[in-house]
Amino acid sequence: MTPNRDDMNIKKLTQISVRRFSFFMKCIAENDLWDEAEIWLEELGCTEIRVSSEPIAAVQELLKRKVNEGEPLSARTKLVAESAGCGGSAGGVNDGDAGGGGDAGPPPNQA
Repeated sequence: MTPNRDDMNIKKLTQISVRRFSFFMKCIAENDLWDEAEIWLEELGCTEIRVSSEPIAAVQELLKRKVNEGEPLSARTKLVAESAGCGGSAGGVNDGDAGGGGDAGPPPNQA
């Protein structure tokens, strides 16, 4: 099925609960749909998702704590924890060939 680009307004913003966001992300993770979802969104013309940097920074702080406590975490997680920030700030982790950002770390083949 080919997505219909005319149906997506990538600038329309909404607010959802953290619990609902988490549930949504877990659905993607549990079914290993990361790559497929990324391709699908790009086919719809959506190459960026707008988010506040503050919740991202708060989760990044949690990751830093986990790294400092010696928890076994992926190389990508360690990169994100050690990066200077998100939202394209100087020193942030680049999201590789996905075109900008600063919050996602390198693609899986580079982590």
